[in-house]
Amino acid sequence: MIRRISLVRKRPELTREEFAARWTGEHVEYARRLPGLRGYVIHILDGEAPPVDGIAVTTFDSRADAERAFADPELAAGLGRTRDDFAASVDVFFAEEHIIVKEET
Repeated sequence: MIRRISLVRKRPELTREEFAARWTGEHVEYARRLPGLRGYVIHILDGEAPPVDGIAVTTFDSRADAERAFADPELAAGLGRTRDDFAASVDVFFAEEHIIVKEET
């Protein structure tokens, strides 16, 4: 498994609530359609002056699968258009996960 981690800074004119609402609206509908997507989690950060406003973690079987999914022209256009509605900037990283304690559901 590979994680694609997006560090998101909100548009400055948005409140935290507006940022979260715009991110979890139409943008999520495009993200859900990414081929090979195994998981998708959004974290909206709180506290005094966090370095970013939110973190998105998408999970794929491999980095190649993630890169292929985000290269889909139709989805890339929709994701980009809807991202611009809530994000001032996004930095993307890939991470290989090493589970130390597994979450219980």
